[in-house]
Amino acid sequence: MTRYLRWILAVLAVVTLEVILAPFLPGPLRLLRPSLLLVMAAVTQFRFNKAVVGAVGIGLLADILAAVPGGGHVFGMVLTVIVMIVLFTRVLTNVSLPALAGLNAASFIVYYGTYLSFRVAQESLNGHLVFWSVSWPALVAAFFLQTFGGLIFHWSVRRSRDWFESSFILAR
Repeated sequence: MTRYLRWILAVLAVVTLEVILAPFLPGPLRLLRPSLLLVMAAVTQFRFNKAVVGAVGIGLLADILAAVPGGGHVFGMVLTVIVMIVLFTRVLTNVSLPALAGLNAASFIVYYGTYLSFRVAQESLNGHLVFWSVSWPALVAAFFLQTFGGLIFHWSVRRSRDWFESSFILAR
């Protein structure tokens, strides 16, 4: 298998589990996005082309599986990856703990900001009111859980750097 096919299969598995399990989880856990962690891992390993391919794949699969017309997930993921790449290469030039926390927090804010603004515009053009079933405390809790999860994920990657660099997902 080629390396991009393996990357796309990993993205497919993560998004499928994310979309299938999300409706059954309680408030803050419903908002967690493991796909953002997967794309952030590609960005922090300097695999920018895989991050963009992963963002497009994640967005398309999430739009198809969640039945969201108009490409809200694609727009949110691609914009999030562009912001992550710019932040990682221009602002956060090292892979330190505060830089990773900031990168993960920025990705969460950009993704949900673009996705929610897309949904508000879409629903207002359709003539409907937008009701979001998740409370603000749940969103704040999910923000901190996602940031903490990203730090744990990156710590485990750093502990097993040899395995991760030779793994089937991010192999060159």
